[in-house]
Amino acid sequence: AVVVATAISRPIAGISFFIGQLRRRGVMVSGGHDMAAIEAIRIDSILRHDQIEISGTATLDEVRTAMISAPENELFIVDDDGCLIGTLGFSDLGDVAFNRDRDPGRVAADLARRSAPILLAEDALERAVEYFSDDDEGLLPVVDDRESRRPIGCVHERDVMRAYTRALAEVRAEEHGESTGR
Repeated sequence: AVVVATAISRPIAGISFFIGQLRRRGVMVSGGHDMAAIEAIRIDSILRHDQIEISGTATLDEVRTAMISAPENELFIVDDDGCLIGTLGFSDLGDVAFNRDRDPGRVAADLARRSAPILLAEDALERAVEYFSDDDEGLLPVVDDRESRRPIGCVHERDVMRAYTRALAEVRAEEHGESTGR
């Protein structure tokens, strides 16, 4: 299906959807050689472990306290087995962010975004760029597998874009016969 869609859309649009996303972000990708360099980068090469995980049963006061130190003001909400329930950003708190009158009986799992995108360590960086393009996220959870969904780390949008920029710069340097130090 992907091959058919690409064969149909490329003559119409002239570029793939993914390359269009990169260009809108100011990253110029010229073709197959660039894409090969980009697809060779795996999520585990930029994996961080600075995410804040809290229990789905955490009170909203605990959520507010954890949010203060969370990177990108984003929490990973986990169940009793340590599996990802969803993510929770400051904007997801809505009216409960500053109104404690709305707290009684509510817990972190009640506010979690259960449909938040997830990544695997072996995913290509391209997948992260697609997710960041579609959602207003600052970081994404990386899980051990799509079934158990146990967080093993996270990736930050700035690291993803930095890795892309570096890969494209290395391709350009190689095209001009310069050493890239790899």
